[in-house]
Amino acid sequence: MAAIARRNMTSHVYNAVVLQETIDFIQHKFHPLVQALYSELNAKQ
Repeated sequence: MAAIARRNMTSHVYNAVVLQETIDFIQHKFHPLVQALYSELNAKQ
């Protein structure tokens, strides 16, 4: 849900601070979660 909230915050905002916060969120929270999910699903094949 945090990813959706972040997307909604940034869809029409042109602010460097919000952009950097979004990049940090993707790199440090969202990407690791997606990687873990991918690994888990791949291991079940």
